[in-house]
Amino acid sequence: MMIEVTYQKPSGVTWSVTNMFDKFYNYLSDNYECKHNPPTCVGYGSPNSPHHMTIKNLTNNKYFVVSYWDYTSDIYNPNYGWDVGNMVELFTSSGVIDNMKFTPFSYMAYSTEFEDYSNNIVKFDDKPNNELMFRGFFHGMRLKLHLLNEIPMTQERISFFEYFTELTNNKICLSLNGVAEICNRDLEILSSGSVLLRPLLKQKFHNELIPNVHYIPFEESLDPVEQMKIIKEKYNEIKDNNDLLREVSKNGHEWYIKNGTTQSNVDILKNILNIDLII
Repeated sequence: MMIEVTYQKPSGVTWSVTNMFDKFYNYLSDNYECKHNPPTCVGYGSPNSPHHMTIKNLTNNKYFVVSYWDYTSDIYNPNYGWDVGNMVELFTSSGVIDNMKFTPFSYMAYSTEFEDYSNNIVKFDDKPNNELMFRGFFHGMRLKLHLLNEIPMTQERISFFEYFTELTNNKICLSLNGVAEICNRDLEILSSGSVLLRPLLKQKFHNELIPNVHYIPFEESLDPVEQMKIIKEKYNEIKDNNDLLREVSKNGHEWYIKNGTTQSNVDILKNILNIDLII
C-alpha cells in the first residue's frame, strides 16, 4: 500500500499548521510506505489548500482529512472538488457547522514561536497589568465592538515577541470569536499563562477546553451594545478574584502544553487516526 500525503511543506517558516503537517508526515513515513504530494493552492477550501492535509491510500482512493481551515465545511461544498464519497474521516476543531460529521481534534497558535515563548511566561502573581483590552483583526462583532470605543481595541501589527509580552504581562486577556469561532489568539493567550476571557465555546476538541477551568466564558450576544456590557460585567466580576484567576491561568497553560503545540497535535492525531480504516 502506498500512502500519498498532500500538504504544504514549512519551507523555513514558523506557521504552526505546515510544521505540524510535516511532523506528522515524518511519523507516517517512518511506519508506512509514503510519498509527499505538494499542493497547488487553487482556493483555501479546496483539497490543495495549505490549511488541509490529506492522507490517501492510492490503491482504493480512501483518505483522511486533517483541517485547520476557518471554513472546514467547504469540504462538503461540491464547488471545491472534494471526493466526499471516499473521505473516511475528517479531523478538525475549526470551521464546523451544525450536523457536520467530523472527529474533534485540536488547535494551535499561529506561529511555533509561541511554543518557545510559553516556556518563559510571567507567573500569575508577577503579572503587572490587569486591564481589559483587545488586539486582533477587526471584522464582524470585533469591528462593531471597536466602534463603540468603550475599551482599548487595536489591530496594529506588532512582532510575535512583543505580542506575547503584552499577553503574558496581563492577568486577563480578551479574545473574541474569529471567523471560525476558535482562533489563534485563544491558543496564544493560553500559551502566555494568562487567563483567557472569551465567549462560551461551542466548538469541540479531543481534549475539551472546560469553561471556568481552562478559560472564563461569557454569554454571546448579537447586539454589540449588549455584548460589550456582558464583557465588562464579566471582567469586573472576576478581575479581583485572584484565587480563581490563578487557578484558571495554571489550568489553561497546562492545557496548551498538552494540546496546543505542534508536537501535541501530532501526538493527539497519532492516537485518534486509525490508518487501517483506509486499507
